[in-house]
Amino acid sequence: MRSYIQFKDRSQDVITCGGEIVGSKEIEGILYSHPAVYDAGVVGRPDETLGESMCAFVKLKEGAEAREEEIIEFCKRKLGNKNMKMIPKTVVFSDVPKTPTGKIRKNVLRKMAKDMGYVQLRAVE
Repeated sequence: MRSYIQFKDRSQDVITCGGEIVGSKEIEGILYSHPAVYDAGVVGRPDETLGESMCAFVKLKEGAEAREEEIIEFCKRKLGNKNMKMIPKTVVFSDVPKTPTGKIRKNVLRKMAKDMGYVQLRAVE
């Protein structure tokens, strides 16, 4: 029996979430499918429980509106029960820094996420 490994992201862009290695590209693709999202980048943010959790940086289209909860719920609907660890716990609305060639500067986003501190446990509603 043969086993295969499929890499979907660069090694420095993967997020270790609760012992699982999660790529950011799939979540970014889901975010881009949201009608209000113009640009998106996903990185790991320190998390008290999981080690790291998904942190999405989102730039909205001009004139569009969205709230953090709406973006998170959108990701939940798109992923279903596939992998709850892939759903962003944090959504930050800001410009997504890019290189002159148009690539997302994940190193800048990782620093911004780290500077935000640990994700705190949220009360269950």
